[in-house]
Amino acid sequence: MAKQSGRRLVSRALEQADRPIYLVDAEYRIVFCNESCLKWLNVAEQEVFGQTCHFHASSADALTPWSGLGPPPLGFERETTDGLVCGLCDGTRRYRTACFERIVDPEGEVLVMGILAATDVDPSDHLDHLDSSQPVLLHNRLLSMRYELGDVEPLLLGHSPSVHRAREQVQLAKTASQNLLVIARVATDALRVAQHVLSSRSAASSVDWFAVDCKLLDAELLQAALDAARKQLVDQTLSVLFKQVDELSTDAQHMLCSYLRDHQLVAVATTTTDLLQLESFDEMLANLMEVVRIDVPALVDRVQDLPVVIQSVVESLNLRPRRIQVEGMDDEAIDLLTSHRWTGGYEELHTVVDEAHAACQGSLIRATDLPSRIHLTAEADRFPNDHVAAEVCLDDFLRNIESELIQRALREAAGNRAEAARRLGISRARLLRRLKDLSDEHDS
Repeated sequence: MAKQSGRRLVSRALEQADRPIYLVDAEYRIVFCNESCLKWLNVAEQEVFGQTCHFHASSADALTPWSGLGPPPLGFERETTDGLVCGLCDGTRRYRTACFERIVDPEGEVLVMGILAATDVDPSDHLDHLDSSQPVLLHNRLLSMRYELGDVEPLLLGHSPSVHRAREQVQLAKTASQNLLVIARVATDALRVAQHVLSSRSAASSVDWFAVDCKLLDAELLQAALDAARKQLVDQTLSVLFKQVDELSTDAQHMLCSYLRDHQLVAVATTTTDLLQLESFDEMLANLMEVVRIDVPALVDRVQDLPVVIQSVVESLNLRPRRIQVEGMDDEAIDLLTSHRWTGGYEELHTVVDEAHAACQGSLIRATDLPSRIHLTAEADRFPNDHVAAEVCLDDFLRNIESELIQRALREAAGNRAEAARRLGISRARLLRRLKDLSDEHDS
């Protein structure tokens, strides 16, 4: 009862303020929201009171109107922190700069008070004007990217030229309901992007799709699967995701090539290899598949994008139940992850960050929270590869091999040259000539 009366006193003092103000407790529950803030979010007090907000910049479908109001976790430790928040009103993201004040209520409970600016802002206009920590700056950059790019696949966050080109290809693929080929060095990266495109197409036109694993189906099974799907979608164009299309058998390739020509079918295929470079792949099928193409750059080739991709993963994990709110990673942890090879692509990165997030006990993920395999890989990479391949003279190499074979045959024949020649499959005279030649070459 005392705690409620103390909060009531705080609430009364803030209720009449013109600017949107709200209070968040240590569990990230909204314990107060003044009238101006309720109006900005377009919600009633009973809807938002006691609800949980998060420190994140995820896509709109992960948001409630108040979900993006979470202050930086360090806001519970510092007196004042600057930042950006995102509210969702009728499906539209709205952004405002915020000043977060750490306060202690009359009962001694630590709260964070968010005081929002009077008007909405374009987040990209305020990135350089906020006095924030590096993780919060990355968070603000994520908010800006969401504002600019909308529902972008997290793998394709960043500003490198290769990822910018990939996003343009994705946008074209979403709007053009044509056959699509997605190429990535890591199979799971290609699959993520293909599924992202198909989900967007499905949402726009209410068209269903299904996936087939090409390495598991022969021509007969593949045709049966396609025929069964077509019967269920009588009045719709069939969309099929062909996972690892380069794994199709030759017979299945010929069957699919004919099927694409004879039926209304939109094919979305993934591969780790350019199909036209594969001698074993049907060239006509490759051309049919590649009406639109997306080249997904590998994480290891776009190191400059990794900090914001990592921050995106951290913040998506903040949305999980019973997870603490993590602000980001410290510089040492970021350095370790940006120098990793990521042969498993985004899926490997997500797994590593997930493990570190679960191990984290504070507001920042530190290098010690990262899985041991990351440290072991970094340690191994510190040892330079000093091995330099020696030049090989083919004549000397063959001469040494011949000499070794002759000496072995002589040992096995107890010095009997006729028997040694028989074992080597040559005449005794030829063996004698080779022994003399090898002896002369050795003496010279």
